[in-house]
Amino acid sequence: MRKVIFTLTLCLTVIISFGQSFPENNPELLLNKTVKPKVIHESLRKYSYRNFFLEFDKEKRQFTKEAKRNKPFPSGQNYYLVSDYSKLVGKEFKVLEIFEIVPQYSFSNKEYAIELENPEIGRIFYKYDPRDKFGFELEVVGGLDFPEDFFCSKIEYQKDKFEDKEIFYTPYASGIRFMKVIDRGETTIYLIVRVSGSTLNVGKEGLYILFEDGTKLIKPDAKIDVEVSSGSGYVYSAFVPLSQSEIKLLINKDITDKRTYIYDGTVDNESAKEIREYLKCLTK
Repeated sequence: MRKVIFTLTLCLTVIISFGQSFPENNPELLLNKTVKPKVIHESLRKYSYRNFFLEFDKEKRQFTKEAKRNKPFPSGQNYYLVSDYSKLVGKEFKVLEIFEIVPQYSFSNKEYAIELENPEIGRIFYKYDPRDKFGFELEVVGGLDFPEDFFCSKIEYQKDKFEDKEIFYTPYASGIRFMKVIDRGETTIYLIVRVSGSTLNVGKEGLYILFEDGTKLIKPDAKIDVEVSSGSGYVYSAFVPLSQSEIKLLINKDITDKRTYIYDGTVDNESAKEIREYLKCLTK
């Protein structure tokens, strides 16, 4: 019996709807949505659209056909075969069904096959990895509708029994997260911002946040910590308490850019929306 993911979302109260396309571990949120392959920067197009396939065995729940013979509009070299960018970009597909793939190895992570249909192209499949947000090549037209607790369920909680202190952490989104501390009845929410830098500077100050409408949140005296990056270079971090007016600002406006000392970073549109939703969770 094939295993199909059916949506339960319609049975839940949906209160969050915005232009985010990545459903994380909830691929059923894509069902019946209209999606289209993302626009990719020209320099990366020859490496993109690698997750589209012509055939998927619904009974075995596996891509059984040899990969190089299973690509719609095959393009590129055999060792890195992708689908032709120009043939798929901008095409709209309806999401028909979602199948959990039977892993070939016991230690494999969950992956899914998403069945798509376009009037011109017909039916094809997209291989979805819920761990790979940045490799996700589909954009949901109109965005996803999230159940009420989608973001709040991701908040981490710790309790210090000795100090009577409670701590709540949000996940990082584009290097930004929040922490709420309840200490002896007093509540403080902190903003944490991380930006990569290539040179070493110690004992510096200055945190700057730029919003979509051009307004800014500036903390010129914010202390900046530095640590060696797990990759190359350094990570510069700011950790600052927020006033009620600053919390309101961060809830109501999308962040586009961040700076710690002299090091700049950008915040993508989806992460900007996530940041706002996470902060809303902490203020409930």
